[in-house]
Amino acid sequence: MFEVVVVHYGELGLKGKNRTFFEKTLQKNLRTVLNSFDTIVYRRYGRIICRPKIRDMDGIKNVLEKVPGIEYFAFALPSNLELEALKKQAVEMLKKEGNFTTFKVETKRSNKTFPLTSIQINRELGAHISKTLNKNVSMEPDLTLYVEICEKEAFLYTKKFNGVGGLPTGSSGNVVSLLSGGIDSPVASFLMIKRGCNTIFLK
Repeated sequence: MFEVVVVHYGELGLKGKNRTFFEKTLQKNLRTVLNSFDTIVYRRYGRIICRPKIRDMDGIKNVLEKVPGIEYFAFALPSNLELEALKKQAVEMLKKEGNFTTFKVETKRSNKTFPLTSIQINRELGAHISKTLNKNVSMEPDLTLYVEICEKEAFLYTKKFNGVGGLPTGSSGNVVSLLSGGIDSPVASFLMIKRGCNTIFLK
């Protein structure tokens, strides 16, 4: 089960003073496409968090895989910014993951005020999980636990799903696409949509 969807973007994270504009555009687009799941969408540093009340994983995945501007996304559980809370959430999550023998922990720490480094968090969680669940740590594991330490909370998940990348639709103005009978014009239209353009189709 999950409580939130953590959305990561790629290219727009390289923007300068106008980065906020691109983030807010993607945030608005996510609110629109996830409206039917009754979703709250808010920004965190380097990511956007979606909290749907209707937790239809397959339905949400089917939608987000098609949204320009998303590099990857994950169905996650939040945690307080305390080591013991992270340990508890990690064990509870992995108990529900089914059969796996080996694992590893990968931590990203955008909140540099957290008292432990990413490597230290990996070690603490890895040792606790290994002892509690009797699993082995490996560099080529059956399962990876991803941990993101943010400014107000942490997020834990075990799977990443790729998006289409590019820029959020609506961030680069309007274009008109003349659709012919071949494959070239639909492909060109899709590439322009990935560049953030609102595309008006004309036959």
